[in-house]
Amino acid sequence: MILLKLFISNTLKTISLLRLRTGGRSRFRTAAFFATAFVCALFVCAGTSLAAPFETRVAPGESAKPALVFKLKPSFRAVGEEIRLGDICDIAAASGYKADMEKIKNIKMGYAPPPFVARRIHKFEVDNIIRLKLAMPAGNRYEVAGGAYCAVTAFAEGETDKKLKSELKAGLESKINGLFYERYREEFRLGENDKIVSTISFGLDRHAVKKIASRDEVSIDILSYKASAAIVEVKYEAELITKLRVKIMRRTTAAAAGENFAKNSVIDINKIKTCEIEIFAEKYHELFLIEGGCAESNAELAKAAAQKLELSKNLAAGEAVRKSFLKKKLLVKAGQRVILYIEKGGTAMSFYATASKGGGAGDTVEVVNPKTRRKYLAVVTGAGEVEAVEN
Repeated sequence: MILLKLFISNTLKTISLLRLRTGGRSRFRTAAFFATAFVCALFVCAGTSLAAPFETRVAPGESAKPALVFKLKPSFRAVGEEIRLGDICDIAAASGYKADMEKIKNIKMGYAPPPFVARRIHKFEVDNIIRLKLAMPAGNRYEVAGGAYCAVTAFAEGETDKKLKSELKAGLESKINGLFYERYREEFRLGENDKIVSTISFGLDRHAVKKIASRDEVSIDILSYKASAAIVEVKYEAELITKLRVKIMRRTTAAAAGENFAKNSVIDINKIKTCEIEIFAEKYHELFLIEGGCAESNAELAKAAAQKLELSKNLAAGEAVRKSFLKKKLLVKAGQRVILYIEKGGTAMSFYATASKGGGAGDTVEVVNPKTRRKYLAVVTGAGEVEAVEN
């Protein structure tokens, strides 16, 4: 303190001398210089640093020990929309200090950032909020401790990330379903009761999820489709976000066996029921699609039953009936001796021939005269009987 008094005394004397010898701007610059030197000396001699943080300063009449300490957390992952003081700070009260801690913890700090975007809440922001919303009793103070900021993100890794990805995936798949139906409705004869089922198998990684989640709305386009495999482009305005690999199936109602059918059984429409089945969208022509709720509503199936078509394989109850499973009842078998009827120029004749291949009623088969080895084209007219067509 003695040194401080001597420094101040000498400084005042020097200013007085300069005031007599100089004038104008020079006098002002000199006074400013010594004023700055005076302030610096005051802090140096008093042992106080200019860089001391506001948290550690004690005003006259205040307790040296803080009544409340707000220790800033390094990071916080928010699940809700709002951020509270208790989310980003560990709050401790001094022994004997009474306060409504729940109310303090619920002081609103702002809103959570968008998914996967980090927001820094700095120490000075916390201090400003506390000053505005927390009235400290006279003689008490608080302290904001910890790091320089708390990094806040909206979604945590793990379950919350999976939930967001699941929601985005479901939304994209729903869009793909709608777009596919509109684009291919006529080409694949999609009915009103048909459903498109899309499953994203590749392309929706964490980077893509982050980009999609931070955009208000994205657009999609089906670049290609073949045998259930599609490439779908996801864009935000002109920006390409990702390309997805998608499996697209058609869920439709088709004819199915109502009970077990043995091979070579004649199809009985009264024993046919309906079932839901997933197929490639373009394979609709392989099944007997049912739109009216009953098997009779499919004209092709009704015709097959009327023709007494047979099954080419065993069919289990509930299994879909494919058109390729049905065949005409063989009236002529390959290698079988048949009666060939020929009518030419008003003359009719018949003789035995050998069928080169089998066929049902109305099928055209080739037969051979075993004596002359001459070949004829003939139509199957009955069991073991064929009628030659013009050769």
